[in-house]
Amino acid sequence: MHMTGVNEVCYMTRLELSPEAQEALAGGCYCLAARRLARRITRLYDEKLVGCDLTISQFGQLLLIAENPEITVQDLADAFDLNQSALSRGLQPMQTKGWISSRSHSVDKRKRILSLTTDGLAQVNKASALWKEAQEEMESQNSDQNLVGLAREMTELKFR
Repeated sequence: MHMTGVNEVCYMTRLELSPEAQEALAGGCYCLAARRLARRITRLYDEKLVGCDLTISQFGQLLLIAENPEITVQDLADAFDLNQSALSRGLQPMQTKGWISSRSHSVDKRKRILSLTTDGLAQVNKASALWKEAQEEMESQNSDQNLVGLAREMTELKFR
């Protein structure tokens, strides 16, 4: 029975893809390639940091808080290109563990100031050795690549 106006599913037939779709399928999509690579790299670093009960994202956030002891939640969110709500959800476990503290800004009470605690600093220093292991594994698995140059070039990509 054939019903008009209903999408049909094609089984066992090769669909005719547009040239643009074929280009994306062949690996020509910068975004899909970057997302795939980011997931692989993130997995490597997260696996190394599991012994510290941290993800690579949390490690980076702790580093930035350590470097900027009076950073606001909004400034940290901006640095990681996240919205404040998403970042706050990610910060909560680290606050619960006592690695970071949060207080109101002295002038603008709507702003929250983040600081690294003594336990947080110890966690960063402990995790740094595991981060270095991940870094060295990336380098050894990709010794034929200029990873430092690649990282620098990625930061120089232009966006709106």
